[in-house]
Amino acid sequence: MSYGPEWKTPQDFGAVGDGSTDDRAAFQSAADSGWPIYVPWTPGGYVLGHRVRLQSGAALEFSTKSPSLKLNSNDWLFEVVGSDVKLTGFRADLSHLASGGGILLRTDQSHLERVLIEDIILSAATNAVMDMASPTYRAVLLTLKNIIAYGLRGSGIMLQRSFAYQHCEKLTMLPVASNLQPAFYSIGNEGSFWRQCDATGGSVHVGNTSALGFGFVNCKAVWIEQCMADMVGGSGFAFNGCEYVYGNQLISSMVGAIGIAVNNSSKVTLSSCNVGGRSGMPYSPAHPGFAVSDSPGTIIDDACRAYASSGLPVSVVSSSGTRNNVMVN
Repeated sequence: MSYGPEWKTPQDFGAVGDGSTDDRAAFQSAADSGWPIYVPWTPGGYVLGHRVRLQSGAALEFSTKSPSLKLNSNDWLFEVVGSDVKLTGFRADLSHLASGGGILLRTDQSHLERVLIEDIILSAATNAVMDMASPTYRAVLLTLKNIIAYGLRGSGIMLQRSFAYQHCEKLTMLPVASNLQPAFYSIGNEGSFWRQCDATGGSVHVGNTSALGFGFVNCKAVWIEQCMADMVGGSGFAFNGCEYVYGNQLISSMVGAIGIAVNNSSKVTLSSCNVGGRSGMPYSPAHPGFAVSDSPGTIIDDACRAYASSGLPVSVVSSSGTRNNVMVN
């Protein structure tokens, strides 16, 4: 980005950036000002006493050196309450809090469209990005890019019955071992595109259905490609009640339940997907690599592979109406 005279900084609104002064009021004033805000790097970083609300048109772009934020309460860093919001380029360590999250999307608002969140690193967050699960309003066009959450203590990206058209790319969720929440969870959304997203190193609670790598429930028109679930306690990828799904080059490795599960869905195609590699895990799951049930029109193409490891059973279970060409090795 090119920072110039058309930009303001939080310092223009009183921020100190010394790592101890609460700069939340300055950040809020900056976000509300109507100016695009550039947040320069400081050695101490910025302290926020509690969440900053981003209303329509708010734009906060942090220095390419990724200034650090510190949250001083069990709260969210940012709350998006309006449309055309841009939030990019910060890092935050939340390990000192009992609970603390990255970004809350207030999809219980009547208008929430065109939100961009990218280039963010979170440490020990309870949740990375979550919406309000509103059944009343439909938010449109959410873009998430280049977000890393390591030491994740809860769900990573959770979008619940709110979004039409999501573009999610290069998202990495690294849960702690005790985490029983899904790394990626999408419920009742439409028009989802996912690419190069990873869920790695999560729960060791074998077969726990909550500890998913990727979970899609009652979603329509999902394109997911080049994504990986590795060492999660539940299934790597689960599609339940979905319609029009295309999964390409998905890897589900060393998971505690089914590698890729399709249930009560229709028009699902899995292409060039690999499941297996359970060798070396502290448990021996006896779940199938691919499992399809009550899902007519499902196609598993002949480029998909289920790999047995150390003599463990890796099989394919399917229902009527499934064209299954998976190779079992």
